[in-house]
Amino acid sequence: MMTTVISVLLSIFLFIPVLVYLTVFIIVKKWRKDHRKAVASGIHWSVPFFAGAVCLTVETIWSFSALWVVLLLFAGIGILSAIYIRSVQTEFTYAEVLKGMWRLSFLILFFVHTVLITLGVSLSVFQAVN
Repeated sequence: MMTTVISVLLSIFLFIPVLVYLTVFIIVKKWRKDHRKAVASGIHWSVPFFAGAVCLTVETIWSFSALWVVLLLFAGIGILSAIYIRSVQTEFTYAEVLKGMWRLSFLILFFVHTVLITLGVSLSVFQAVN
């Protein structure tokens, strides 16, 4: 019974990762009473779900695994974050690079997930009509 509940929740969160963001945001907002920390926590907890959702959506639409693309995206964003932080500051820490990479990954994965969901629904509608 418990494994079924966990499985259903995990699949819902992978299908709709915005729910992870909203759930964490609401919990942290009520607990800490700080809007900025609630937004940051929501972003930090939802990135893995957005990455999984992008991989699953690409696999559903085009029948190939996009895990390597997402991993390369993380690596590329990390490199770009390091270059940017280094150009702004003389010294940087890995925590700053990881924080910048994680937040930029959220923005990119959110956008890609939105585009993929729109594309998937559009393709399904066109296939159903034809």
